Amino acid sequence: MSQFAVIRRQANNAKHISSMQFFKEFFHIPWRNRYLLAQLTRREVHSRYKGLFLGMLWSLFHPLLLMGIYFFVFGLIFKPRWPQAESDRAVFALILFLGIIIYDVCAAALTQGPRLVVDKAVFVKKVIFPLEILSWAGLGTTFFFFMETFVLWAVMAAILGLLKPAGLYFIVPIFVCMMGYYLGLTWILSALGAFARDIAQIMQPISAFILFLTPVFYPLSVVPERLRFVYWFNPLAFMVESARNVMLFGHAPQWGLYCLYAGIGWLLALLGFLFFRRCKRTFADCL
Repeated sequence: MSQFAVIRRQANNAKHISSMQFFKEFFHIPWRNRYLLAQLTRREVHSRYKGLFLGMLWSLFHPLLLMGIYFFVFGLIFKPRWPQAESDRAVFALILFLGIIIYDVCAAALTQGPRLVVDKAVFVKKVIFPLEILSWAGLGTTFFFFMETFVLWAVMAAILGLLKPAGLYFIVPIFVCMMGYYLGLTWILSALGAFARDIAQIMQPISAFILFLTPVFYPLSVVPERLRFVYWFNPLAFMVESARNVMLFGHAPQWGLYCLYAGIGWLLALLGFLFFRRCKRTFADCL
């Protein structure tokens, strides 16, 4: 074997080892720092409503308040466009509330992501800290509030006799799918936010745009056929529609589409993790 062939084989082996180490680190970092991750998540949950008179009850009142506003505008003024909700406003309230709960995960990634590293500048400059777990901690906090409001939704649906218990399990794969998008977006946005603080301001209108591009206030069936292809590029549209169809209307899950969107989400997470690790070497100079 020539010397050139030996060098090329060693380079290929090194590249293979590097790739294996990358995938190992992706899952090993949160496990290795699980105690620190739990402390960060608990601290963020408590600090978000610390000092408020109602405390963590605001985490329930906030989505309920939004649902009340949207219900008044889209349910009483513009009228619901779901056939199932034309004669029953309670159905429309549950449809609307479930869409808001799922959308809030996306909104959290877009609005909090650009500030993750900037708000924790002391971890960049003063100590040796695994910055990658900031996104995992944000995911843990988002999951806590997501499950809190989802339990409230399930109780309301059960009281009104509209809950499909056999479909409740579907909330687990829905959140697993959203995890990939949340991690990928927060890693990318937090890295960009460390270099350009304006990213946080740009995300506010983008978040509002995604809200109206997602069938939260209307069913996907009312979108003109020639424009419906746009919604296939919005994973949130699939998650909102499929969650309602399974948990409220008793339809079977579309596992083929689910696997497609979940695969794209976790691919985004891997790319976001790689991008964040490449950028974090220069965070100290920017902050």
